Amino acid sequence: MDFGVLGELGVVADTGPITIGSPKSRTALALLVLRRGAVVQGTEIADALWGRTAPSNARKSTHVVMNRLRKALGPLGDVVRTRADGYLLDVPHDSTDVGRFTSWLDTAANARDKGSGDELAALDRALDQWRGDPLSDVPSDLLDTERTRLTEQRLTAIERQHDLLITAGRPADIALLQDLCERYPFREGIWFQLIRGLSESGRRSEALNAFDRLRVHLAAELGVEPGARLRELHSLVLDAEDPMGGAVRLGVLRAPPVVPRQVPHVAGFVGRDEEQERLDALVPGSARTGTSDTAVVVISGQPGVGKTALTAWWARRTADRFADGQLWLDLRGSRPGAVMSADEALQHLLVSLGEQPSETPGTAEERAARYQTLTDGRRLLVVLDDAANSEQVRPLLPGSPGSMVLVTSRYRLDGLVAREAATGIGLDVLPATDARRLLMRRLGTAPSGDEATLLDEIAGHCGRLPLALAIVAARAARRRQVDLGSVVTELRSGRPGLDQFTVGEDTSNLRTVYSWSYESLSVPAARLFRLLGVHPTSDLSIEAAASLAGLPIEHASRRVSELESAHLVAVLDGGRIELHDLLHAYAGELNAGLDNRQAVRRLLDHYARTARTSVERLGVRPATLAGASDGPRDVRGVTVPPIGSGPEAQRWFAAEHANLVAVVRQAGDLRHDAECVRIGVLATELQEWNGQWGEVTRTQAVVLAAALRGGMRDVAARAEFHLGKAAYRQGDRRRAYAHFLRAEVRNRELGHSAGSAEVHLGLGAVAESQERWDEALEHDRQALEHVRTMGDRMGETRALNAIGWDLAHLGELDTAVVWCEEALRLAERIDDQRAAAASWDSLGYCRAQAGDRRGALRAYQRAVGIRNGIGYRNGIAKGYRAMGDLHAELGDKNAAERAWRASLQLLDRSAPLAADAERERLVQVYGVTGL
Repeated sequence: MDFGVLGELGVVADTGPITIGSPKSRTALALLVLRRGAVVQGTEIADALWGRTAPSNARKSTHVVMNRLRKALGPLGDVVRTRADGYLLDVPHDSTDVGRFTSWLDTAANARDKGSGDELAALDRALDQWRGDPLSDVPSDLLDTERTRLTEQRLTAIERQHDLLITAGRPADIALLQDLCERYPFREGIWFQLIRGLSESGRRSEALNAFDRLRVHLAAELGVEPGARLRELHSLVLDAEDPMGGAVRLGVLRAPPVVPRQVPHVAGFVGRDEEQERLDALVPGSARTGTSDTAVVVISGQPGVGKTALTAWWARRTADRFADGQLWLDLRGSRPGAVMSADEALQHLLVSLGEQPSETPGTAEERAARYQTLTDGRRLLVVLDDAANSEQVRPLLPGSPGSMVLVTSRYRLDGLVAREAATGIGLDVLPATDARRLLMRRLGTAPSGDEATLLDEIAGHCGRLPLALAIVAARAARRRQVDLGSVVTELRSGRPGLDQFTVGEDTSNLRTVYSWSYESLSVPAARLFRLLGVHPTSDLSIEAAASLAGLPIEHASRRVSELESAHLVAVLDGGRIELHDLLHAYAGELNAGLDNRQAVRRLLDHYARTARTSVERLGVRPATLAGASDGPRDVRGVTVPPIGSGPEAQRWFAAEHANLVAVVRQAGDLRHDAECVRIGVLATELQEWNGQWGEVTRTQAVVLAAALRGGMRDVAARAEFHLGKAAYRQGDRRRAYAHFLRAEVRNRELGHSAGSAEVHLGLGAVAESQERWDEALEHDRQALEHVRTMGDRMGETRALNAIGWDLAHLGELDTAVVWCEEALRLAERIDDQRAAAASWDSLGYCRAQAGDRRGALRAYQRAVGIRNGIGYRNGIAKGYRAMGDLHAELGDKNAAERAWRASLQLLDRSAPLAADAERERLVQVYGVTGL
């Protein structure tokens, strides 16, 4: 039996050839042949078969393909074995052409090392295994790297074979070389053999024409001249004219230059398609660059984001574009105390280019000059991995056109971008789909259903950071059988800091990798980075960062710039600062045992003062801010952003609403109860203004606990009221009623008429929702009595409107209008726009019930217009819904759908369950779908 991949896929049994018709079966078999004797994971086979379009049940689908392959192989089907984590081809090494090719190459290499004359015969046997382009009928992009690797091995062997043929006085295979020059026009080694072979075969003019064709092609495509060895050969062909036209024996040629191939192998690489396309476009001479100048590319990103892996993967894939070799040098720029100097780096590069260590120049200047000489006229890919700064890199840039330099660094290296016109490529964490694929590849699993969900959760805990994903996969693979549920449970357990992201080797642990970047920071920047770990979330404003450190904005900005340059933080539009979640956890670890009490006080004061300014800009009445005192006066170094209007307040809240909930919880956890209450009260005003009732519930639950601990009975009463209001808005009437009753008990104990008024309005709303209108009316009348006793005009407008609303539902429309109009006049007199909008809303309902649909539309439009104008989202969705219904009744379907769509967009953000119910209503009542 024999399996072949060095050409079209071929299978021969003892009974004769076997045809594998299915493209997917051919792909699977090709992968098994290439890995003969080793288990190929099911996920890797799935990737080869489907790539990014793998079905949800990829494991089952892969199993089906493998069963079909066994059937297609007939008598050889049993050589495809199933293992726990994949499949293998169980055949002897010499039963595959690629196995025999590799063995004969090893034999040739051994013969060369020993000075034996058997090298040429071994190379002949190795090249006899080839039948054409490798895997030429196997449709899989995943195997492109294997095609490139095998082709590179073949071309290198042919070049060496022809060196030996000439030495042995045997003719070159001119036809083969001509074909290869057409197919690999940048491969100067093949052109060298062709030109020499033609000359030594008496075809001098053809040899010179071949050199001219190559020179024109390189100039047109890459803007470079042929390499030094080819130019030397050209000179010898010109000088060795034979007037009889016979064969020409050329003079002694210099030994071929060392062609380094130093790019390391990368296992389990996935994704980064966009970045690879950008690198493809930057290769000198490519259609999109339009230039042959040396290209310098800086690939930067945070620690563990996969800079080195991307670079190595791409470099191996494009090896054929750099005929003179690929240099790889680890500059150790992120490891304090181990950074390689430029002089030491030059020494390594010179040796890699063939210099003997004892012959390299002694001074840095001489080494740099020698490096430029050796790289002149050569097309090289130079990879400078883990660079510390631009100064370390500059002496290592080859000046020869057609070369390319890839620099990876944790720092942006703006100096290279500015002075050397380098192109910067920044890497972020993996997209969710690629993060899942990476885990699948590393774990050797092709999950479906619940397992896919577990993989996504694992990726989420890792922040989709490639190094973290690889570490978690490695830890899981230690077990006899991978159990995704156990991995998720371990990650959910919340063990301290980065303990989940450690493996045996210290240099591969996430904590160690992060420490290298941290230790390279200046002292001021390192202090700020540590303090960012005090913040409860990984996203904050520059003002919050400045407050943490007690610094003026300009000083904090300089430190943030240093952190950004080191890719420890990202600075987003508007100056917001963002840390990867795992970097945030690391910053938190650095604070262990440090006294950060003053930093916490400054942070809390920052949020309290900024929230109060925002609430005031929105026109919230002071009476509702019980517990939101001005705060301590001894806190210094706090920065508050300028907020001059209601829209600016809304923008600040949109950016900070998640932080407000987190800061309130942080203050509660640290038992800063006064600050917890202070921020919580202000945060809730903004949350209610924007209809974020879930956040109101979370915030006020913490405020209530702090109030009870601190004996703040008035704050506890108001927290119960807000919890009731939030429950009512979320549709939980029973819970709302219970909170309101507890709030009223506390208000009576304290003698708080204002609080009682609000509670009665809340209880009235609960009764309204259950259509107990008489009960609602009684609660609202009691609320009116309380606010009038206190002289609370703003409270009075709300109570008047509530009574009008109740009366309208009791069928007393004329009386209801009187109450609502009185509420509207009072609201306009005291400039309470929120109350005015509510009154217009009620009047719209009254007019609609009276049959005045157009008058109702105008009223609702006034209500929505006021609320939009002040940025108050409460009630807007309800208003649009009513307008949509009225337009439908008036026969204007388009206007109705526009209004309903606007209502649903608001509900989708603030009350998803209510949005679902509204869509169901529209289907049932109006037959409208698709909104």
